[in-house]
Amino acid sequence: MATSNLNDIGEFDYLFRSYFPRLRAFACILVKDNEIAKDIVQDSFIKIWEERFRITSSTFENYLFKTVRNRCINYIRDQKLKNQKLEDYYQLEHYEEIYNIDFMADEPYLTVTEELQKQINEAINDLPKRCQEVFIKSRFEGLKNREIAEELGINIKNVERHISTALKKLKSHFGNNPGILLVIEILYKINA
Repeated sequence: MATSNLNDIGEFDYLFRSYFPRLRAFACILVKDNEIAKDIVQDSFIKIWEERFRITSSTFENYLFKTVRNRCINYIRDQKLKNQKLEDYYQLEHYEEIYNIDFMADEPYLTVTEELQKQINEAINDLPKRCQEVFIKSRFEGLKNREIAEELGINIKNVERHISTALKKLKSHFGNNPGILLVIEILYKINA
């Protein structure tokens, strides 16, 4: 649809009402959020109104579509960068805390280490007796599965089942606490 006069506010309002629903639907497909899509299309129309003297009526539809598309792409790129930086920050924060505990033996870090050990011990104490016994022999005493099986008079498959059960229960107990889950993962890899 060719436009006659982009400088006329009534004509521009008509164009806004005509194109807005289709452009919002298009933007929503790209950004996957109706409210964000709505904002992008509205901002695009504001930009076009501000630049209306540079746009010819024959290029309006093309310019409008490209403006919305480019703003959607910019939004997606910015969100990915922001989310990646936030994710990187959270991972760095958890690793930093672990390294600080490891390398610095000052009081705050010793307190954190003691609290972490206390929480892990409480979770281990909640395990069934045999499961607890196998887990401690595997992860804290450093015994191999074969050695545990011989010492306790059970087969290796039962040892593996007890260790797996213990790790699942510990993960469930601590939920999404990345610091403790990392410690549990390290325990999982020991002698595995």
